Amino acid sequence: MDCNHEHNNGLDLLNMTNKDLERELIKMNKEQLSIIRDMSYYYLFSNTLEILNLLSNEKLLVEFIINNKEKEKLVNRCKMIIELFKKYHSNISEEERKERVNTLVTQRKELYNMYITLYGYEIEMSYIKEIFEYEILKRTWNKQYENFAVDEKDIDYTINRISHILNYNKLNHYSFIELVSNILSVIPFRMSKHKYFDVVKSTLMRNLNSYPVNIAEDQMERYKMLFNSRLTGDFGILFDSYFTSVQKYNNIDLKVKSSEELEDAYKEITKLYFEISKLRTFIQNLGITTNRLIALYLSLKEVPITLEFQNYFNKWKQFEENNDEKWLKTILKNSDNELMDKEKQLLDKVQSFERILQESAKREILLNENINQDVKYIRELLIYYNDVNFNKHEVLFPNNYEIIEGNYLDQLADNLIKYIDRSMQNMSNLERKIRMRRLLALIELPFNDIGEFLSFIEYSLDNNMVANWELAFSLEGINQLLDNYDEHTKRH
Repeated sequence: MDCNHEHNNGLDLLNMTNKDLERELIKMNKEQLSIIRDMSYYYLFSNTLEILNLLSNEKLLVEFIINNKEKEKLVNRCKMIIELFKKYHSNISEEERKERVNTLVTQRKELYNMYITLYGYEIEMSYIKEIFEYEILKRTWNKQYENFAVDEKDIDYTINRISHILNYNKLNHYSFIELVSNILSVIPFRMSKHKYFDVVKSTLMRNLNSYPVNIAEDQMERYKMLFNSRLTGDFGILFDSYFTSVQKYNNIDLKVKSSEELEDAYKEITKLYFEISKLRTFIQNLGITTNRLIALYLSLKEVPITLEFQNYFNKWKQFEENNDEKWLKTILKNSDNELMDKEKQLLDKVQSFERILQESAKREILLNENINQDVKYIRELLIYYNDVNFNKHEVLFPNNYEIIEGNYLDQLADNLIKYIDRSMQNMSNLERKIRMRRLLALIELPFNDIGEFLSFIEYSLDNNMVANWELAFSLEGINQLLDNYDEHTKRH
């Protein structure tokens, strides 16, 4: 059926006049604005209370090995979020509103620098953790398989299982991608540098050729970081205690350490890895909270604070005064229910709004400057609200939305390859293999088809070239992974 003839919530778009369509667009714009404002408020109501609770009980940042200056900076960021949420409920001028939006955007950029630096330390600690794991496993499994060779039939059986489950999942895009990535993460890595660069480049040229320029550029930067974070951003400048730990464990000569010493160091590394990850997640959440506060202040330009919000804020102040954690759970539950209800309302309206927007674009109604500004305004709020991954500000608001050209994409891919090549020069053979394998696993669908992927697996599981213990360990890991997919297959 032609969707133009469908009634969309009682609206016959095809038979609407331009004026009617214009009125409907303005009306739905305002409805969306109101819902986004409400969602931002209920989210902030809950999150600011939780931050306030952490601050008042002095639970914030006590378990992290960071210096007092860094702790103070983060506490101040939390206090600023609290203070600006409180000030939202007072009468403010348009000039004050704009000033507070600018303050929050500046804070957002500072939080992003902290977040991305910690993410770099987290990545590097994860590589160190994996190298230690490899050495510990090597010593343990070598003893177990000292007098036992892996049967070639077991290798063939595993490859056939992979082929069968890949073919079964080939129409389920998400499962197929996940399966390929998981298999690449556990098999021994056997690929020449030249072949590796060829696979990485051809895959990226295929995957990113229809992306906007800013998205492709950001993705390439992320791949650089995922391969080697030590050469990016404020690595070594911010959170210097974590930088020192990364350097310390990275410089340990594993071969001269006893198994007990390796185990002890591995426990310390694991603890530190999770600590960095926890702090990075905390700062990421502060960034998302800042996004929602920006959206709330942006909305104030068009929609005033409601009486309902004032009532909620009275409860908020009540907790600030009495710090009753049992009562906190009750008011948080009410707020979360309101947020879910508003999210459902927005989802119900999205399809209708998109159809009206498309029809308006066809009729060039969006060329009307006032309407176009209204649409841009709502989209700005939505961009901040929907930025749940806490992306770089420049990625959210690019200078242009042009699709990347082949020559420029080729240049970006070559720059990534050169970056990887330079990074590998001071790495051991084991470290190079671990980093190459992980990046390949994180890139969506490397290799041209199932056949090429299976050939790579077969080559990687060659019992004449791979140590017996590593082959046994990898086959066990692959088959455990495939067992999960078999269980999923049986259930469906």
